[in-house]
Amino acid sequence: MWSLLALAIPVIIHLFYFRRFKRVYFTNVRFLKEIKEETSSRNKLKNLLILAMRLLAVACLVFAFAQPFIPTGQQVKLGEKAVSIFIDNSFSMAAEKENIPLLDLAKDRAEKIVNAYGEDTRFQIITHDFEGRHQRLVSKDEALAMIEEIVISPAVQPLSKVINRQRQVLKGDHHLIFLISDFQKSITDLKPWTDSLTELNLLPVQHSVSKNVSIDSAWFAAPVPILGEANQLVIKYTNHSDEAVEELSASIFKDGQEKPSGLISIDPQSSVTDTLPISILKTGIHEAVLRLKDFPVQFDDSLYLSFLVKEKVKVLSINEKGPDRYLQALFGGISYFQFDNQEAGRIQYQVFKDYDLILINDIRTMSSGLADELYRYIETGGKVMILPGKEIELASYNNFLSRSKARTLQNWVAVNKQVSNLNSNDFVFADVFTSNPANLRLPSTKGSFAFAGQQSSTSLTIMTYRDGSPYLFRSAVGEGQLYVCASSLNAEYNDLGSLAEIFVPMLYKMALVKNKGANLSYFIGKDNLVEIENQKTNGESVYKLKGVNEFIPSQHGFGRKIVLDVKNQVMKAGYYDVVLGDRIQERLAFNYDRRESDLSLYADSELGDMVKNDAVNILGFEEQEGIRDFVGEKDRGIVLWKWFILAALLFLLAEILIIRYVKNG
Repeated sequence: MWSLLALAIPVIIHLFYFRRFKRVYFTNVRFLKEIKEETSSRNKLKNLLILAMRLLAVACLVFAFAQPFIPTGQQVKLGEKAVSIFIDNSFSMAAEKENIPLLDLAKDRAEKIVNAYGEDTRFQIITHDFEGRHQRLVSKDEALAMIEEIVISPAVQPLSKVINRQRQVLKGDHHLIFLISDFQKSITDLKPWTDSLTELNLLPVQHSVSKNVSIDSAWFAAPVPILGEANQLVIKYTNHSDEAVEELSASIFKDGQEKPSGLISIDPQSSVTDTLPISILKTGIHEAVLRLKDFPVQFDDSLYLSFLVKEKVKVLSINEKGPDRYLQALFGGISYFQFDNQEAGRIQYQVFKDYDLILINDIRTMSSGLADELYRYIETGGKVMILPGKEIELASYNNFLSRSKARTLQNWVAVNKQVSNLNSNDFVFADVFTSNPANLRLPSTKGSFAFAGQQSSTSLTIMTYRDGSPYLFRSAVGEGQLYVCASSLNAEYNDLGSLAEIFVPMLYKMALVKNKGANLSYFIGKDNLVEIENQKTNGESVYKLKGVNEFIPSQHGFGRKIVLDVKNQVMKAGYYDVVLGDRIQERLAFNYDRRESDLSLYADSELGDMVKNDAVNILGFEEQEGIRDFVGEKDRGIVLWKWFILAALLFLLAEILIIRYVKNG
């Protein structure tokens, strides 16, 4: 305001402006005095008008630079400010409005907000990526540079989590939060706004796309894919629009070839599953990509899958009286299986973790050491089958069964019994028989154990005698399975070994099938815990993941398993190899998160209903064009500097008009 002293300049110029007169001689000077007085008055008025216009123009310029404002009734917030701006950079922001990507519009809004504040304001720029640099306040120039660098990302966070991050950073007396997003329903979980210290501003930047179909997931109908069979792959599709979808083209890319998998039709706002047979003719790592032709949203039109068919399935039999001939015949002739025997008196516990199935075949005593190792093996995902012989020590077996919360054995009974029922719904016999033929021979025994107690919620009977008692049951123990048969494989008491149509598929499935199916794919942005078999040897340290980028995930050992914590280190869909040393152990398939497949958006009025606070500002698309003025008014009141600039120009124009059109005397 000290610049108002500049008003003295036009006054000084006016006071010291002396016109030089030209002398004119008249023959008659009788009217000269009257003419002189009239001319002098007219010139004086013109000069005063010019002086007034100049004074007013200078005064308006001074007031404009002083940036005056009129308070809007709210308390004007002065002092250092902390402003947090969230820019939604998820896949949905790749959609366009008026041929401009939503992300570009959001970045433009953010830049205008930053430019509306002074140099002393500090900013937080945050996106769905939650990078470390997002967790600090930066200067105005740094904020503009960070906005310019923002690109579309597969990461997606619920907005409540975003606001919590913003609150962690904001400091000072004046807090402001701006959310620039399309406010998809799948991520918008705003709560009623009760924070009186922080000002919340919502800027919806939305598209008009309403149609989208996604490939959500896929899994094998059986717990694991089996070599040499047409394994049924189940695929789930979802129509996220309010219109039916007819005959979308779907395909699968596998073994270097892309083949059509059918035409998909889906009702509005619903999901369907389709089944696709996948032939597996070799062991090792297999890859497949499911694809769907759907426009314009395409990030969820591909699903990467990966699964491992092991080179060898390892089975161990622990025997009291030497190898069993039925087991030798069953596993010995198939190269896909590795079958080993150990004597009960010379058991090598350290190799248990290497086997997929352990058979306890008619050993006399279940020692405490063996019981401990078997329990640890099962609990961490192993499978054990007990085939008890006539002469076993019941107490040692029952101690182990009790610990495993399985039904215990009663005394041996030398009675002929016939199995009458086979549970074909259990995965051991699922898909083994196309029908249940009446002439299917089921096992019979001449001596067997009865089971004490009732079947628990973690147990399931697989085969049953005619009297309703169990012949074979399984019990879940930790992550593994314990199978218990009522008799041994001794042909004197049990004819199971001679019934190839039952014996062969039963043990094959027990060895092949995992307790829980391996994940065919993982989704980026979720807390992915990857469980793999522990194949570390002496001298090998850590597992690595190699794909688009290479990193060492957090890893923890649990007996036979290693759990890898991938967290947010994978940012691009595709395949990532699990590497130990120079060996590729498994291949993981990562896909983009499907949360944004549903394109439903919240309208401005719905956002208002969610926050339930009139103090929260929700700016429509048209209002956002004047976001800079809005910020100024909210920050200081009604800003007047533009009006003073306009007034200064008008006064200068008036001065010019006076000089030109008001004539001197």
